[in-house]
Amino acid sequence: MFFALCVALSGREVNKTRRTVNGVDHKDFFRDGKVGDWKNHLSVTLETENKIDMTIKEKFQGSGTQD
Repeated sequence: MFFALCVALSGREVNKTRRTVNGVDHKDFFRDGKVGDWKNHLSVTLETENKIDMTIKEKFQGSGTQD
């Protein structure tokens, strides 16, 4: 099932040309996904950044994913 989905999606124009049918570059929709890179794409205050960090710590506490 997963393989079939991948095959189906690979045939889409944006995956072949890295542009949409309207000629928009794919980078306008996707980012690199580097840790902390969201700060380069969203403008937030230090207070908001701290709230996000605290929420993430709360939600992932005990999951083994935090340092």
